[in-house]
Amino acid sequence: MDCYCADLIMREYNRLRNLYKKKFTYRDLHPVIAIVFLEKSPEEFKPLPEIYIHRGETRWDSGLDMPGLTRQIFVCLDKFNSIMQNEDITTPLDAWLTVLTTQSPARIDTLVRNFPDFAGIYRDIFLFRTRPEELIHMYSKVLAEADRNMDRLMIDDMGEKIRKLESELTDKDQALADSLADIEKLREEIRRLKSGQ
Repeated sequence: MDCYCADLIMREYNRLRNLYKKKFTYRDLHPVIAIVFLEKSPEEFKPLPEIYIHRGETRWDSGLDMPGLTRQIFVCLDKFNSIMQNEDITTPLDAWLTVLTTQSPARIDTLVRNFPDFAGIYRDIFLFRTRPEELIHMYSKVLAEADRNMDRLMIDDMGEKIRKLESELTDKDQALADSLADIEKLREEIRRLKSGQ
């Protein structure tokens, strides 16, 4: 979870730094939320058999009110499924988690009756099962967009490095020009001293 959160914070940092350029401050960063869906709950979650969602964030033992940048949520799908298998689907959260956990036609029918908006999801799933090329096409479009975003980020990073190198080169050129001017002054002084003797 810490690795996911660190990655999300760095993405947010890079996005905002590129957006605001020199006006960027760390106060511009927004909190990130990492949600991890666990198909099988690890041992650490076993002592809490009736709880399937665990939310966490930075808290200070002194009572300091300074929230951190990360919010973590673990969702134990196996626990949800065992708790909800005989319960009614009454909330949108129950509905979404049911989509992720059930393959039972009767349960899907109950879900769609209680939440008709989910019928489209199951229509799409059925379509993807009968015409997998649609899923591959959709996945390809998502990958292409991710590649474009990564390319933009790399180009921005390279542009920043080039600007920094150009600035360093300009500084070195100026230092070299100053040194050459100093050398010429010394030569002139040497010539003057030699001609004066």
